[in-house]
Order: sequence, then C-alpha cells, then structure tokens
Amino acid sequence: MWYRGPDQESAFSKVKASAPVLAFYDPKLTTMRSISDEKVNTLKMMSANDPIIQRAMQCVRTGWPEHKRPWQKIAADLCFAKGQNLLVVMDYYSRYLEIAHLNNVICSQVMGKFTAMFARWGVPEEFRSDNGTQFTSADFKQFAQEYNFKLTTSSPHFPQSNGEAESAVRIAKMILNQEDPYLALMAYRSTPSTATGVSPAQLMMGRQIRTLPTFTGKPGSPVA
Repeated sequence: MWYRGPDQESAFSKVKASAPVLAFYDPKLTTMRSISDEKVNTLKMMSANDPIIQRAMQCVRTGWPEHKRPWQKIAADLCFAKGQNLLVVMDYYSRYLEIAHLNNVICSQVMGKFTAMFARWGVPEEFRSDNGTQFTSADFKQFAQEYNFKLTTSSPHFPQSNGEAESAVRIAKMILNQEDPYLALMAYRSTPSTATGVSPAQLMMGRQIRTLPTFTGKPGSPVA
C-alpha cells in the first residue's frame, strides 16, 4: 500500500479517486512505501491522460520531490545567443521554460522581466542562480525581499551547482537554433519530459497546449 504525508493531499486525492483500492491516505504518516509493479502499471493505465496522477505515480517510485508544485522553485541564468541577450528561467517541478529577450543586462531590465513572469505564474518560494552581478546586487536582493522569495546563488567555487539553469540555457540555445524559435519553444513545452513523463505545459497548467501537428523542428546543435 501507499502511505503519504499531508503535503501532497491535492495530488493524492486524484489518485485515490481514480483507484481507491490501490492506495489510501493516512495523515499521521509521512513516509511512502512502494506498491507492486503490477498495481503501478494498472494505475498508469487508468490515469494515462491525467498529468497530475502521472506525476504522483512517478513519486510512488522515487519519493516526493522537494518542490511539490509548479513555480515553487525556479532557476535562472543569462546568456548571449544569436546576437541577443537572454534571460532563461526553468521551473524545477514542471521543466517549463521561459525565455525573455533583454535590451541590456542591467539589473533593472532583469527585474522587469521577472515581474512580468511573476504576473503570469505568481511569485516563487525559491530562486536559484549563479553569482552574476545582476543577481548578487543590492537592488536584486531588495527585489527578493519585496517579492518575498528566497534567493539562493551557487557557490563561487562550484558554479556547476546551478545545473538546472545551465540545462535551461542549453535547451534555450537549441530552440533559438531553429528556423522558427517560437514554434520550437511551443514544441518543447508540449513534449513529455524524460524527467517527469509528461509535458512541461501539462504540469504547469494542468492541460496540454494545442500545437501545430506539421511542426517537424529538431533540436540541432546549440548556438554560440
């Protein structure tokens, strides 16, 4: 049987509604025990079109992630590609990707892009970045206080610790290498992720987005 804690009540309620004989909730317990592969496969078949249940089923095997909902924790980085300055943001939970063009890389421009994203998705609880001056400046720290999110920067001695943002930059550069970057970004957002088993759009918005079935873009090589 599957035991889980109270933090995942919303997702679990959907699992329980779909397959009440396979799982049950006990708010006194905070650990999870795996159920058999046969029962996992049965529940997968019953919930094939529900991204929330699919995400919950992944957690049966791997444990609940530190980030339990979309846009709770995000990673960001700046890059330069195709003659453009870009702000690239990745949501840890859904792998949803945001790419914003910057006229320049001063802190006020970067903060302006974040306020637009926060208007769309809300304010995250945690923000991770490298030690770029835009993110370590007094202005950005004040911005984090005003918007009430935790600002975490990677260690200067171990910049690879911001791996989520670096991965997002690689994906963004591959998208910009396509003939139509907007279609490529739409294709990325609607394609199931190997990390989650469902598309970023499904986890971010609870639905699949409508795309063009004729799009045949391929990632290609990252641009410089």
